[in-house]
Amino acid sequence: MLAQTARLESAVTSYARPPTAPLTLLGGGSAMHHLVPRALVSFLRAHPDVV
Repeated sequence: MLAQTARLESAVTSYARPPTAPLTLLGGGSAMHHLVPRALVSFLRAHPDVV
């Protein structure tokens, strides 16, 4: 079980991005004007350490 956990962790780590990597948001016009700003405000309030 420990060996399987180590393999899984190794596999998942390859998909992780560094915490300082930029994040690109893509969306349609309506989403970018209405949904994304509200979601972004909520996210930044919940995660003030994210810059």
